[in-house]
Amino acid sequence: MSGAGPARAGEPLDLRASVARIVAEVRAEGDAAVRRWADRLDGLGEAPFELSEEERARGEREAPPEAVAALELAASRIEAAARAQRRALRDAAWADGAGNLCRFRWLPVERVGLYVPGGRASYPSTVLMAAIPARVAGVGSCFLTTPVRGGGLPDPLVLVAARLAGVERVFRLGGAQAVAALALGTESVPRVDLLVGPGNAWVTEAKRQLYGEVGLDGLAGPSEVLVLLAGPEQAELAALELLAQAEHDPAARVFALATGARAGEAAAAVARALAGRLPSVPRREVVAAALRGSAAELPRLLGGDGASGPGRAPGGGPDWPVAALPAEEEALGAVARIAPEHLVLLAEEGLAQAWAERVRAAGAVFVGPWAPVAAGDYSAGTDHILPTGGTARWASGLGVHTFLRLRQEFAGSPQGLPAWAGAAVRLARAEGLENHARSVEVRLERLAGGGPAGGGARSGDDGRGAA
Repeated sequence: MSGAGPARAGEPLDLRASVARIVAEVRAEGDAAVRRWADRLDGLGEAPFELSEEERARGEREAPPEAVAALELAASRIEAAARAQRRALRDAAWADGAGNLCRFRWLPVERVGLYVPGGRASYPSTVLMAAIPARVAGVGSCFLTTPVRGGGLPDPLVLVAARLAGVERVFRLGGAQAVAALALGTESVPRVDLLVGPGNAWVTEAKRQLYGEVGLDGLAGPSEVLVLLAGPEQAELAALELLAQAEHDPAARVFALATGARAGEAAAAVARALAGRLPSVPRREVVAAALRGSAAELPRLLGGDGASGPGRAPGGGPDWPVAALPAEEEALGAVARIAPEHLVLLAEEGLAQAWAERVRAAGAVFVGPWAPVAAGDYSAGTDHILPTGGTARWASGLGVHTFLRLRQEFAGSPQGLPAWAGAAVRLARAEGLENHARSVEVRLERLAGGGPAGGGARSGDDGRGAA
């Protein structure tokens, strides 16, 4: 198992308590605690936490050339999209015409830590998705941590991606101990300002416990997809989208909603396509578990039985996460309630785009039959680190903005003081904050008396000024 995982005999079984123990030990002991947990859970032994430049180069030499070329193409597209985002995030200023100026400046964070999973699969694409927007934002330093077994090297493609994305340092650490090391800092692992990247339940819990001591991109849950389709001719593509996300994890949540005049026919066609493909898909047990769990959950998300009832036609049946909602308004309302990580709109391009314009809650939207989620996972240019669990109702996916802070400035002037000062005094007193009010009134008094705003109290002034 990668990183911190199920407790062994004699260890606490509660996830929260186990992670709290790891965090507390790293806080108290630094490197010693990190090594103890990394050796216990990943067999790190005496291997250095950080990979040397020679190790990184040696690892890269093992990468298949065709996969390296694919990473290079993906990196170029992700960077181009990130630069477009950065151009849209402009500094701004507003002058009120009375002599006052408000400035709004986007500033990058200084240090970013990137967690890349290494359990069920390797994710070089995640390195690109996180580190390239960070570099485009202007982040000072980007560090990567990923779990490996026995003190070995990460996947060669992860190391290639780290070079392409400009990652400065790479650590062979995973799990809660890696999160704690980056969030708190140790003798060997630098403390970061912001920690990004998905991980397992232990990584997510460690991020939750350390939030506030380190910034977070979010708390990632299992992968999700919701497919909205308009007719049975799109059923095969819909089934493929569900299977693609289901292969991530048994806890993945995958749903298809059919809408329009042929909703019932379309839903049944998706169910047949799933039934036909499931016996021969790779990772069949994982996929089957995700489909079963999703089918059980869909009725709750729809607020009913999910397959029949007012406004609904028979859907895919109880064994498949498919429902028919003939009324378009009802279908789009369900999309808004679910707020999926990935939303796929399978209809002719005009209708799909019309649906997209009405969607207000989804991590990433894939519009039309030529836009599979896999495009965004790898090489379209959009990011694949996205909000899950309905958090797309208020959160956004990772992008250049994740690594920027909006600094606000106010530059006042003597001639501009009357434009805002009276309102500030009255509002401060309305809130019972007398010292706030006085901090403004003293400036008004000095302006009226012709003295400098930064000057001291006049002779005989008790500091309160005139009543």
